[in-house]
Amino acid sequence: MTDYKLWVYYHSGAINRELTLEEQREIDAYDLAMHLLIPTKSLLRFLDSLDNFPLVYWGETEFLATVFKVPLEVMEIRLKDLKKNKKIYKDNGERRKVLKKGNAIFLEFK
Repeated sequence: MTDYKLWVYYHSGAINRELTLEEQREIDAYDLAMHLLIPTKSLLRFLDSLDNFPLVYWGETEFLATVFKVPLEVMEIRLKDLKKNKKIYKDNGERRKVLKKGNAIFLEFK
């Protein structure tokens, strides 16, 4: 199995065993690369720039992957990561929280 496939399987929950130290390091390296390729502020600003942006459906992640020039799997993992962390992001004085309802991801403004 390649390191990339290991990373994808790990984030999809398909690995049901203890990772080796080397495997965990590889996953951490891919996570770092994902955050460098798709920075949170850049992603949120892009989503804000879309006309009438209420929701980004998971089925539309292919468009986002094309914009950020990453594989579809990487964008899906990034959006899940953004939602999972449930952080409140501040930009230009606005507070935003990333949420997910059903099949959609959206930003809640505070």
